[in-house]
Amino acid sequence: MPPRRILHVVYSLNVGGIETWLTELAERNDWTRFHLDFCYVGRAGAGFHAQRVRQLGAQVWPCRLGRDLVRFSRSFRRALRGCAYDVVHAHLDPGLILKLAHDQGVPVRVGHYHSTLPRQSRGLMFNLYGRWQNRWARKHATVVLAVSEAVMDAAYQRQWRSDPRFMILPTAVDVGAIRGQSGEQARRRARAELGLHGQEPVVGALGRMVPAKNHECWLRAAELIKRSVPQARFLVVGDGPLRAPLQRQAARLGLSEPVIFTGLRRDVPALLAAMDVLLSTSSWEGLPRSVLEAEAAGVPVVAGDIPAHREALPASGVFFDGTPQAPAAAVLRVLSDRRLREDLIARQFAHVGRFDIGRITPFLEQLYSGLPPRAAADWCSEASNRSPCPTA
Repeated sequence: MPPRRILHVVYSLNVGGIETWLTELAERNDWTRFHLDFCYVGRAGAGFHAQRVRQLGAQVWPCRLGRDLVRFSRSFRRALRGCAYDVVHAHLDPGLILKLAHDQGVPVRVGHYHSTLPRQSRGLMFNLYGRWQNRWARKHATVVLAVSEAVMDAAYQRQWRSDPRFMILPTAVDVGAIRGQSGEQARRRARAELGLHGQEPVVGALGRMVPAKNHECWLRAAELIKRSVPQARFLVVGDGPLRAPLQRQAARLGLSEPVIFTGLRRDVPALLAAMDVLLSTSSWEGLPRSVLEAEAAGVPVVAGDIPAHREALPASGVFFDGTPQAPAAAVLRVLSDRRLREDLIARQFAHVGRFDIGRITPFLEQLYSGLPPRAAADWCSEASNRSPCPTA
């Protein structure tokens, strides 16, 4: 029996939470049962992870999504006709993509919401476009997933809760692999590579340098922390369009030496081992992968008080409000209190397993095989003798 053909539609395969997760899924995929391809619709190219998924056997092809939706629709329909996909899994505004998949007779059509943007931050036309996409997704999807309740509520308010096609599928990380690269030996090795040879505290940031991550706030907090703890060092892992402005901001704040900008790195667990605290200043999120990775690595997390952080850190994080001094004060509190750090690490370890990629993969396999979402979740629950990874 030939493998079922799955098409993931993404903006790109550049470095980011969605893209890294999809790459890890491809690495775990049973290619004798499921063949994965990737269609990217952004203008900037296939991205950082494209080479890896091609090595695994995937095709990666462009279909530019710009202002000309008619042209995009023609191109996408043509591609679907030529490839006979069994599943289309859309990871961006899914409505139009799922309608086109429906028109071409694709039997399993998955709309997947990964993030949200505060309504007040979007213009009128953007809001209208989003509502139109959501209506079409609801009409044409066989399954609608979101990484958190906050994300699903932002798209559908509370109307989704009575629809059996709608489920929460959390962001997933490889908990075992991350834990395997933590510990004192890994810490010493990572710090030596970064030129850190003492016990100076290291505060980290992990993520793309885009407005949502609010690195400007992070650097202001770093400047305040540095005043109180002169030996502190700061590690910014990732890249993005705001990197150059952020490096200039760091220089203006007198942080050129204590702040290390690593750029894109594949060895994120190793870099986490060098940190004493992860500080997440995101203004909005879906379900932050960086926070889950830190939890798995045994790094205490200090995070802004937004719904996504609360879902990722139930009873196991230190949260701060929106005042400029709050992130710095929260980090200083964690750095100065060993018992608090140990308690945070223990509580993070206790619950991060529910976000393990090993729990997510069986659910997706059943979903791609044609089971309705609730039936797929029940199958996972019975097979593993534990609560299902997705939730209604």
